[in-house]
Amino acid sequence: MKVSELMQAPVHSIRFDATLQDFDQLLLEQNISGAPVLAADGELLGLVSKTDVVRSYNEDPLIFQRGLKIWEIMTTEVLVVPSEQDVRETARKMREARLHRVLVCDGGELLGVVSSFDFLSVVADDLA
Repeated sequence: MKVSELMQAPVHSIRFDATLQDFDQLLLEQNISGAPVLAADGELLGLVSKTDVVRSYNEDPLIFQRGLKIWEIMTTEVLVVPSEQDVRETARKMREARLHRVLVCDGGELLGVVSSFDFLSVVADDLA
């Protein structure tokens, strides 16, 4: 199976200058737990997840009142895989990097996202 068969698309992203409230609204509306962070010109800058918010909140419980911006808490080291990559290879890379999601890009174009939940769905379907 190729990553393109497993990935979720379209990608729900957020701008680097969005607030935590904007991010919270995106998560609720789209039922996701993280999103790619894009510059104003669409350039990929990083990823932000619920884990990043929790980590930041533990360091500073007033982050919501301070109007913190996404760029202040996002993860800049992002694992990107091509759409034709085998899902087993992607799973190995995710496990080795201890990541819950990877971005799928071809030629610099963001095509989709694969999360650990997507892999669980495949296993659950195979067991059913």
